[in-house]
Amino acid sequence: GNITLSFRHVDEFLWKDGIWSGVIGPYNLFDFHYNYKILDNLQFNMSAMNILNDIHRELVGGAKMGRQVVFRITSEL
Repeated sequence: GNITLSFRHVDEFLWKDGIWSGVIGPYNLFDFHYNYKILDNLQFNMSAMNILNDIHRELVGGAKMGRQVVFRITSEL
């Protein structure tokens, strides 16, 4: 399999969009992705986004974002 670890830093900035305005950030995100080929046509994937659970909003009026873990099994014919 293969592993990917990524980091993203977002500085504090002013958000303005129509009636929505306010300050976003700062926040830091660490993501982890793992892919494993089970068979020639079957693959397992796991993604853990925001693994340190840095609760934040990516836009004013949007949902608070926390840790997310997603598992997938995909096949190709």
